[in-house]
Order: sequence, then C-alpha cells, then structure tokens
Amino acid sequence: MLAQFTVADYLLHRLGELGIDTIFGVPGDYVLEFICAITEGDGAAWVGNCNELNAAYAADGYARVKGAAALVVTSGVGDLGAAGAIAGAYAEHVPIVVISGVPGPGTGLSGRSMVHHSLGDGDFGPFAQMFGEITTAQATLTAHNAAAEIDRVCRQAWLDKRPVYITLPDDVATTPIPHPDRPLDLRDELSDRRELDDFVDRFTRATQDPARIALLVDTGVRQFGHTAALDGLLRDSGLRWASTWAAAWDLDTSAPGYLGIYFGAAERSNAVSYLNTADVLIRLGSRCDEFGVGKADPAYRGTELVEIQQVGATIGDEHYPTLRMPDVIEALAKALDSGQHVSGTSPPRRPRAPVTAEVDKQLTQDHFWECFANYIRAGDTVVVDTGTCNFGLRSIDLPSGVSVLSQNIWGSIGWSLPATLGAHHAAPSSRHVLLIGDGAFALTAQEISTMLRTGRAPLLVVLNNEGYLIEDFAGGRWMACNDIWAWKYSALADVFDGHSVYKPLGLRVSTEDELDRALGEAAPAQDDGRLVVLEVVLDRSDAPRLMRDLQLR
Repeated sequence: MLAQFTVADYLLHRLGELGIDTIFGVPGDYVLEFICAITEGDGAAWVGNCNELNAAYAADGYARVKGAAALVVTSGVGDLGAAGAIAGAYAEHVPIVVISGVPGPGTGLSGRSMVHHSLGDGDFGPFAQMFGEITTAQATLTAHNAAAEIDRVCRQAWLDKRPVYITLPDDVATTPIPHPDRPLDLRDELSDRRELDDFVDRFTRATQDPARIALLVDTGVRQFGHTAALDGLLRDSGLRWASTWAAAWDLDTSAPGYLGIYFGAAERSNAVSYLNTADVLIRLGSRCDEFGVGKADPAYRGTELVEIQQVGATIGDEHYPTLRMPDVIEALAKALDSGQHVSGTSPPRRPRAPVTAEVDKQLTQDHFWECFANYIRAGDTVVVDTGTCNFGLRSIDLPSGVSVLSQNIWGSIGWSLPATLGAHHAAPSSRHVLLIGDGAFALTAQEISTMLRTGRAPLLVVLNNEGYLIEDFAGGRWMACNDIWAWKYSALADVFDGHSVYKPLGLRVSTEDELDRALGEAAPAQDDGRLVVLEVVLDRSDAPRLMRDLQLR
C-alpha cells in the first residue's frame, strides 16, 4: 500500500519547485513529523544545525547561491532564536521559507493542550505576529487551506526575494492532501508593452545626440537575479559603468568600460568623476546604505537620471510603474548601439607579482592580503564577514569568475561561517573560502562540526588580532570593550572531529614564511576534501590599507 500524500509532502514538493534540495534547521517536538517527512523521503536532504541562529544563517548562504532556502524550527524557543538572521535576510532580499512547528489541539499528555515553548499560556500566536514584521508573507496552515496557503507564500517569497513564515501544526503536517495538479506559478507580472515602448522611445531621444552615458549598478540587480543579463548588456554595449560599494563584487569587472566603485571624492575616483558629469546616468537596483552618497544615493533625482528598479522605472520626471527590470535591461540592450559608447576597453588586469616571504618577519595585514590574492582562483566562492575582513578583501583585486558573498546592509558578525556551510551545500563543486575575524568566529564556530558531518571542506581563515578592530576605528580610538580573549582557533579543527573521522587540518601562522607554507598546505588539503582552519595572528592595531585610507579622509 502506497503511503498517503500529506501536507508535509505537499510543502516539500513546492520547496523542490523553488530549487531547494537541502533544508536546514534544528529538531523540536512540534516539528518532528515534518522533519521525518524530509529524512524518510527521497527529495531534499536534511542538515541539522547546532542552533537556530546558525541554521538561519546557513539557509541565507544557501539561498544566495540557489535562489531560495528553507528553515525548519519549533515555535517560540526555536523561531525566536533565528529571528535576527531572518531580519537580516529580509533586509538583504534573501528568500527563506521559515517553517515553524506548533502543537495541534489536544496533542499533549492526556489530551491536554501543550504549554511548553510558549509564554506560559499555550498561545503560540505572538511568535507569528513578531515574524510579521520581518517576513513578506505569513500563513497558518490548516487541513483545509494548506495547499492554497503554501502556494501563496512560496510564490511571494520568490517574487519579493524575502523570507516568509509558515506556522505548521504538528497534526496538520500528517494530514492527507491531494497532489498538486499544476506547477507552482512563479511568473512575475509582465511589463505593459505600450509603457515599455514609450520608455524606450524617450530613452532613445535622450541619447540621440553625442552624449556621455554612464551606468551605476547597485545590489538590487543581484538580489533579483539579473546579473547575467546586465553582464551581457555591458559587454556588448561598451557602456562606461561603475558599481556601488555594496555591489562591488556582483558583476564581472573585466567587462569593457568598468570605471571602479562609485565612492569617495571626485578628484580621487574616476568612477565618481565620470558619473557626476554624465549627460545620461542609468541607475539600476539602487539601495540605501551609508556609502551610497552623491548620485548613488537613492534619494538623488536629476533630469539626466534613468532609474530602474525591479518594479518601476523613471526617466527624469516621467514614471513607468509597470516596467520590470529584466524587460528594461533587454530593451536597453537593443536600444544601445553595440560598442559605440566607449573608446577602448578597461585597463587589463595587472599580472600578480610574486610575494616574497621573509623568514621570521611578523605578519601584517598588507602582506596577508597580498598573499591571499594569490591563493584565490577562478571558480572559488569567497564568503566574507563584516568588519576588518570585508575591508581587507576590498583592498585587493580578485580573478574573474570568483563569487563573493557578503552581508552589507544587516552586517551581523558571525553570519559568514554558517553562510559558508549553506553556500557549500548549494554549490558543492566550488572551492569555498571563509574570511572571518576572531570576534565574529566566536559567535558561530559550532557549525564547523556540521561542515565536517556533512562532508564540506572549506578553508576557514580566522584573523586573530584579539579585538574588534573595526569598532575601534568606528569609535576613533582603542576601546577596552573591544578586546577579545584569544582562543586556540586552529586547534578547533580537531575539537569538532570527535570521532577522528574527517581529519581536518589546523594551521596557525604569525610570520610571513609560516603563512607561505600554510597556504601551500591548505590548497592540496582542500582538493583532497579536508576542511582547513587557518589562524592568522596579527597585531591588535594593524588594519588593511583601505581601512587606513578611510580613516584619513
């Protein structure tokens, strides 16, 4: 006899249609039936995490690569533990389907209502209300509405690129339900054709005379999945273009016409100088952040501005509310004359000079980042935490074909380590490298155990300077509260390998020659499927070049 198709099966089927083949979470009594449907089924794999915050961060990293993710927790003690990470996913437009298990009526001992994990009253509704502020759609499933509500919230997560929240009673999870009779509808509304034609006509007139046209890319392009289309437009048109600070790693900067990052004073930045004097400025996917000043500020308006969002576009004072970004990118690619908007190409990337390591010479930030640039190769995925590591990575040039994941708006320290776990599950063929400071590492280090248990082999680079250096810079001076008690970080590789099965490699370096040897060991170890923890000991006050430059401005 075939097993019945249940609400849990229906939900898993729809998650599969979102491209989700791995589900993260922490078991809890109210969600065990749903987790069993995962582990006993032949679809998505289950990855149990050390805590709910880490699980949500892992889902975040997975979704940034695969397009969507799922998180399974029990209500109250579970979902609130993940709330900070889900708020970050909301801020950064990362779609995660949060599935929070609650007890059904009369499911406790002797048929009494369950009270544990609630606020002492057996009411689990307040937790869903809290998540209403940090998710784009919510649903409480019943036996009667499950199919329609699952379809609604999954579609909303996909279109809005933001988390959604599903309350799943444990008795509803096992309730029989018909199979879906059609695929999940993930289509967005279409641009109005007449409106699109009017937009293209006005754009063509604005660029008819010899004009300096420039394009500024922000994170909204990547968040909604349009980087490939825009890469094609830039490559074929030859437009001069720049990225914002947050979008610096989103597009292929080897494309002709790349000017750099729109940041800083015009006299010190070709990108700022060129864009500020452009006759027509095309701005795509603008987002608010502290670095988006001048014409990168979404509040900026000017007659020369062409503004394109995921939904809606403007030219000067004319608004086109129905236009969708992919339709506009396609239309612009046809409207622009190929290769006519730039003379020559972007300067070729300079070959990397070999870095000489001196014996017993103390490591500096500058030397580390020069060596790290030589370690990275095309096809790698680099996950970088907020703070000093983020500035350090921005201080070097990366090869084409390297994917960088960062959390620029929410900026939660510790995000990157579980996000590396999630990204590694999403793209197992890519070599993964984590860059994280010692303070951030302490928040989420437990997920090394999950990496080992699930066969992931990233290189985890921990910068050990015994302090929150970025906070010292923010405060303008050394502060005692930013000091950190040092761990033996490299030793944790073995600590988390409790049965001595996975043979991770732990390395600790404090001099240039030690770093040179360690990177030489790390590469083959990763290629052999071994996780590597590389502890890099640095001076408490040493900072990457870009951080020093910003402090002087």
